[in-house]
Amino acid sequence: MSARDMVVVDEPHAPRAPRDLRDLRAPIEAVLFDLDGVLVHSEAAWFTSSVGGSNCSGVPAWASAQAYPPSTQVTSGGKLYAAKWHIGWSHPSCPPSSPASWCPAEWTEIGPCN
Repeated sequence: MSARDMVVVDEPHAPRAPRDLRDLRAPIEAVLFDLDGVLVHSEAAWFTSSVGGSNCSGVPAWASAQAYPPSTQVTSGGKLYAAKWHIGWSHPSCPPSSPASWCPAEWTEIGPCN
């Protein structure tokens, strides 16, 4: 598939950029359709500004034995993380900042906290 075969779809309800980009954290979803309108690929991620780190005020600290829905944000080890998928129960040995080697990769690091 070449770039000319792809169509970019703008999300009409996407959050608008704040005045202070240091506070920018926004969920985004990229979708790719071919020219026949068939979904080729879809991927969700968190977009964050790398200017000065993340403002983590009001974001709860990670806690073991908790359930976390997808995209839930937590702090751990001075960094901000987002759950990649639904975490039904967070194991005490699997904090986002220093998980044991056998832990699943449940968290996406967004960046350091200010």
